[in-house]
Amino acid sequence: MKTIQQGDILLIPIETIPDGTPSSRDEHGRHVFARGATGHIHALDRDDPGAVYEQGSMTVLVVPAGGTTLRHLVEATGLPTQDHAAVPVPVGTWEVRRQREVRWGESSVVED
Repeated sequence: MKTIQQGDILLIPIETIPDGTPSSRDEHGRHVFARGATGHIHALDRDDPGAVYEQGSMTVLVVPAGGTTLRHLVEATGLPTQDHAAVPVPVGTWEVRRQREVRWGESSVVED
């Protein structure tokens, strides 16, 4: 499997099954991976069967049979944005990473 990208979010295939704590969902029942400065989110839908785990500073997404879809939504309304298309994610275990920007020894999280 290859790395999947949606804006500043990377999904990297990994072999290990998480033993961390299941992640909670937001007030709308969605798994949110990142919030942008402009009020958008990268998330799984409320009824999505994917499981998200927190292992220390690492976030892991486990996608069951049938796959899932990573969506880019307006946080307040839950409507899709025009910035990034929905991205299909196949069955597997994925590490979720925010891209970082490095400038002369300093780093910061990229916000799209």
